[in-house]
Amino acid sequence: MFFFNNCRGRDHQRIYGADAFYDLHPKTQPQAIKKAANFRPGDECIVATPIGNGQIRFTRFRMEREEEKPDEQGKLQKVFRGQSLQLDVPTKGDAARDALYSVFFKNNGDFKRQSVLQKP
Repeated sequence: MFFFNNCRGRDHQRIYGADAFYDLHPKTQPQAIKKAANFRPGDECIVATPIGNGQIRFTRFRMEREEEKPDEQGKLQKVFRGQSLQLDVPTKGDAARDALYSVFFKNNGDFKRQSVLQKP
């Protein structure tokens, strides 16, 4: 399972269309691109997006395809597309203690900065 950190709250569906759930910039995020290289159609991931009031939206997706598309600034991005399977909106504190979602957090409860994470 892959974990994508959308800490900037990018609205991927608005930028790329209804089935888009995450994007990576190949030139500015080469390490994230390398981590996501093994992400294949049928694989599942969770995207974490802060939504305010101490809550985070965790959405599980099944990846159908990836493609390169320009974003709203014309920069070419690797865009992941797929079906939304599940939505969960716990508080940040509850998520940091949850076995599934804890991968997104440092020991002190702060969000990690990496874009692509995997459980060890």
